[in-house]
Amino acid sequence: MNTKILITFVLLLTVTGIIAKQCYRCTGCPRPFKGNEAGVNKVNVGDNDYCQKTVALGTESRDSGGNDCTPVDKMKYCCKGHLCNGATITTLTIKLLAVTTSLLFVVQFFQ
Repeated sequence: MNTKILITFVLLLTVTGIIAKQCYRCTGCPRPFKGNEAGVNKVNVGDNDYCQKTVALGTESRDSGGNDCTPVDKMKYCCKGHLCNGATITTLTIKLLAVTTSLLFVVQFFQ
């Protein structure tokens, strides 16, 4: 049973790794940000590149931060995940719930 779970986990990691890493790109990004609004694009970035979100004078911008992004307190945020510069706490919570549910399903399926 443990071998089946390990194989499934490795396959999930492999499939996830195949997807190109992207960052959101927009200037004057809409609020609330959902990622699919007009004027919001996605840009492919390298595995070691950061995504960034900048807030200046109440205007949000998102783009690639390159491989040397430096956060600035409450003005510039840097992250390294796929489309992470559009994530909110709610988005992260939903993704974590989906992953947990999927893993529980896999464990039950292979018993």
